[in-house]
Amino acid sequence: MANFARVVGGVAVDVSTDPAAQFHPDLAAQFAPVPNAVRPGWRLVDGTWEAPPAPEGAGAPPAPAYRTLMTPIRFKAQFSVAEQVAIKRARTYVDGADPTPEGNAQKAFTRDALDVLFGSLDDPHLAEVDVADPSVIGRISFCASVGILTAERAAAIKLGVPE
Repeated sequence: MANFARVVGGVAVDVSTDPAAQFHPDLAAQFAPVPNAVRPGWRLVDGTWEAPPAPEGAGAPPAPAYRTLMTPIRFKAQFSVAEQVAIKRARTYVDGADPTPEGNAQKAFTRDALDVLFGSLDDPHLAEVDVADPSVIGRISFCASVGILTAERAAAIKLGVPE
């Protein structure tokens, strides 16, 4: 199928396969044959049609926006059920349950640290948690350092909630 374009200043401003049927006769008379690939915005440069440059950022989808401020309940929901159970179990560790003194000391420390770091989430006066806050980032990083979270999950939680 033939392609026609109305060219103004070396730029195809209108492209049609049948300008006589789509435009007023005075306007249709301004159309000239062009290669089928030509689209509006293409330029005629030294007898060759060139596509316009891609706009900056074209082709890459926009980065998703994240909200870092959320309620304590929403923050807890950022953790999977398995991750929440791991935190709960670590927070309820009973001294002496590990057969080695080193393991017992490490698990007791993890329990106490998680109580300090996550106990405030149960405070009824706490209205919001900001995952961009360095202290919250530290809590999430601690969970990764003791194996409750993977590094990838910690990074995902630190982003916040998609808007």
